[in-house]
Amino acid sequence: MPAERVVLITGASSGIGLETARLLTRRGFRVFGTRLPDEAFESDGFEVLELDVRSDESVAACVAELMAGAGRLDVLCNNAGFGLVGPVEETSIEEARAVFETNYFGVIRMTRAALPIMRRQRRGLVVNTSSVAGCIGVPFEAHYCATKLALASLTAALRHEVAPFGIKAVVVTPGYVRTSFYSALRTARAHIQEYDAGRDRAMAAFDRSARMGSEAPAIAKVIGRAIEANSPRLRYWAGLDAWFYALVHRLVPDPLMDWIMRREFQPRDCPDGRRKADQRTGTSSDV
Repeated sequence: MPAERVVLITGASSGIGLETARLLTRRGFRVFGTRLPDEAFESDGFEVLELDVRSDESVAACVAELMAGAGRLDVLCNNAGFGLVGPVEETSIEEARAVFETNYFGVIRMTRAALPIMRRQRRGLVVNTSSVAGCIGVPFEAHYCATKLALASLTAALRHEVAPFGIKAVVVTPGYVRTSFYSALRTARAHIQEYDAGRDRAMAAFDRSARMGSEAPAIAKVIGRAIEANSPRLRYWAGLDAWFYALVHRLVPDPLMDWIMRREFQPRDCPDGRRKADQRTGTSSDV
């Protein structure tokens, strides 16, 4: 193992990416964090590269600059991404494609750029940041959830493909995190009034969960643990709520999970097709 391991972290200007860059810098790694071309921030000791993961040319230039300065790449942390709020019916194909372009295809671009280097080295690690939202399907975040579920599957397959070359791949799955992520959520441009009540309740639930979520440094410690492990496992759950949802998803039957999600996200006065009032008894049945 090299004396100084080189780490590239995308989306390092804020939140989990920034805290991971700070943590690994303190632990003696040589860290390169990326920012968008129009972003400005204080790096706090690590080196900064410009990167737009949506652009093949930007990805190639970023990795070439890193290699010119460091000569190797030991760890790639794919962290860049954004959230989109809106029901599926409101969200245009263009808007859905934009989420995938950053959150999913951006990861593929970075991984494809890093793997030839790691194969030559006969060692390396790819860390992909997913989300518990990808496991449970959060209403009004369907496309964001889809990107995160896709990342988990991508990582599982990639892990087997690159193992013969000494390369490992892991997925870190946080729950809600107290960062600027939710204040920067994009919203679908179209507006269908019938979804207003559900959308408002979902936004309130996002805000409540984010305020109660983990701190970004706690998630960075989980990423650090995966990077420093001799034999990293496939999946690292990060945050108490992530562990809780993982357990619930495995043990709770789908009808009960549906009921839990409706309790959390559906307006109390919203008609539910599964709820049927019994005019004779005055009771109701609910799945």
